[in-house]
Amino acid sequence: MNANSINNQRILYIDIFSGISGDMFLASLIDLGASINELIDFLRAIGINVSIGSKKTKRRSISSTIITLSPESQRQRFFTISDMIDFLNNFKASGNWDKKDTRFCIKDPHLLDTIIDDAVSILTILKEAENSVHGNQDAAGDAHIHELGAMDTIIDIVGASFLLRQLNISRCYASNVPIGRGAVLTGHGHYPVPAPAVSYMLQGIPVYGIDADEELITPTGIAILRRFACSYGKFPEMRIERVGYGAGTKDIKDIPNVLRLWLGTTAACSENEVIEIITVIDDIMPEIMPFVIERLFDKGAIDAYFLQAMMKKGRAGLELRVIAPVGMEEAIIDTIFLETTAIGLRIRRCSRISLSRECISVDTPWGKVRAKSVWYKGDKRIYPEFEEAKRISTLKGVPLIEVYRYISSL
Repeated sequence: MNANSINNQRILYIDIFSGISGDMFLASLIDLGASINELIDFLRAIGINVSIGSKKTKRRSISSTIITLSPESQRQRFFTISDMIDFLNNFKASGNWDKKDTRFCIKDPHLLDTIIDDAVSILTILKEAENSVHGNQDAAGDAHIHELGAMDTIIDIVGASFLLRQLNISRCYASNVPIGRGAVLTGHGHYPVPAPAVSYMLQGIPVYGIDADEELITPTGIAILRRFACSYGKFPEMRIERVGYGAGTKDIKDIPNVLRLWLGTTAACSENEVIEIITVIDDIMPEIMPFVIERLFDKGAIDAYFLQAMMKKGRAGLELRVIAPVGMEEAIIDTIFLETTAIGLRIRRCSRISLSRECISVDTPWGKVRAKSVWYKGDKRIYPEFEEAKRISTLKGVPLIEVYRYISSL
């Protein structure tokens, strides 16, 4: 951890004034200073044999970075999104990755789990959207790659997860999303813009139309955005370090086809606006609620929990409280109405103050363990990650509370 991270954290503002795609996001991160060579090393270490190039170009006179994929990289094939998910999960479970001699893996091998988990989450968002559009709702149904582009897709997704960690970015914000018009040719014929899968993933995200007969938003681009953006709209308060531009493949008439990223730092203790959603329910089976909480987190909730409540006429009930980023409330509201018996909600804007935090790896008698480090006025606190502590407890036969106590005492 560098000296600035005690008092500041790095944040990113994704400025989508003319659209977003996976390769534009990757290119703009490289334009910010992320290392393409370390990315190639990392991809090869996890079994994706690839050659990626980057070069400077111009879009409407704006200097930007564009990335290219060599033809040799296309020989490794994935036919469905599930193929990609299985590939990443199987590699993570194999334990072979720590034998690979790459600078990144040696530096912090435990961070691989986070990168792979982020990539799998993005692919799951894509799969859910494609299956919803094409009617594959059962477990056996799956989305074929078609216009997603196989190797391009997995490289863009894993690359985005890796480079965000490489740049030590704690939080991402995004502008509202512009959408074009017209039609786009897909594997199923001509579809309206935005394409159906993109339209599905745009649910809950603030958008606006612009005068462009172009596909501005790709499925991979919006899936990456859904995974990493914590809120949409206004520019966050930050001290700007750098600005990066990533170019799309097309040179669109009248607008520069680039994605702009603003990298900066913000105070360790920051305040931001959030949406609080509350409902009280007295006719739902309590065992359903943990599943509801999981679904709410999947849809972008910052926090979600339920409390016991005593309602009128002495009936026992549950009060559900959800904290959501501004701009994501629609997806949260839909989830509550679909997954519970609630018939009404209370919604309000409120301020949220949070300390900066950092994922770290700590040495314990049972090996290296992932944890969370929080700083406030020079006071450092370390908190165990529950799933990691549970894994150590099960693997080593140590009481879970003992693992917690040891890590918290560091």
